[in-house]
Amino acid sequence: MSKWFGCEQVTAVNVHNDFKVGGSYLIQMITGEVTMNVTGTYETIMVNKKLAFTWTSEFGEFATTDSLVEVQFIDKGDSTEVVLDHTRFGSDHAAQGHNEGWTFALGNLERLLQGTP
Repeated sequence: MSKWFGCEQVTAVNVHNDFKVGGSYLIQMITGEVTMNVTGTYETIMVNKKLAFTWTSEFGEFATTDSLVEVQFIDKGDSTEVVLDHTRFGSDHAAQGHNEGWTFALGNLERLLQGTP
């Protein structure tokens, strides 16, 4: 995760993870001298099928508390489709900011898995 997560401004990512249902996580995204934290709890873990976890972020104007992230992994034979749904935002503005962040991060993940810069 530290190799692909975060938006364009993020220069480093630290991840602390207790990957089990009921376990918690902490993601620290560093942008210059500022560290932004994301915390949450895993609600569903279905290996190779689905993840669901709460998401609380300290992103200034995009901050959100206890939103929900659901990720589905759909087997497509020689590839996997990833469907991410992030809901329960306090505002449309926060939802838009997170959508932009997820789009950038998942693009990074795709490039990393394909071996392209």
